[in-house]
Amino acid sequence: MSAAIAIRRYPTPLPVPFSKAVRAGDFLFLSGLMAVDAAGALAPAARVDPGRPWFGAAAQLQMETILDRAARICRKAGTTLANVVRAQQFHVSLADFHAAWQAWDRHLPGRYLPFSAIEVPALGVPGAVVMLDLWVYVP
Repeated sequence: MSAAIAIRRYPTPLPVPFSKAVRAGDFLFLSGLMAVDAAGALAPAARVDPGRPWFGAAAQLQMETILDRAARICRKAGTTLANVVRAQQFHVSLADFHAAWQAWDRHLPGRYLPFSAIEVPALGVPGAVVMLDLWVYVP
C-alpha cells in the first residue's frame, strides 16, 4: 500500500465557499482565480479607465492581476509561476485571448504550456472577462 499524500488547503479571504489553492503531494492546484478585491468586486487595477478606454484591454489587465495573485499564492506554497505545468482559462469572449496571452508572456516569456481556453457565457463578477485555473509543480 502506498503512503498517504499530504493535502493542504489555502483558504481565500474572499466571500466564496472554496479554497484559493490546494496542495496535494508535489502539486498545487489553483482554481477560480479572478481579478477581484476583498469584497468580491472587480479589482481597481483590473479595470479599464473609462476616460481612456483605448489604453487598456480588460482581459490583459485582469490576467495581470490574476497572475500577480497566483505568483503570491505560489510563493506561499514554496513554488513559482515558472513551475506551472498546465493552465485553463475561461473567457467570456475568446476574442480576448490575445490580450490575456500578452499578460502570460510578460510573466513567463517564451514558456508555452499545455492549456485550454474555454469560452463561457458569463463569470460571477460584473465586468470580469477571464478566470484562471493552474496546476503547479512544487519541487
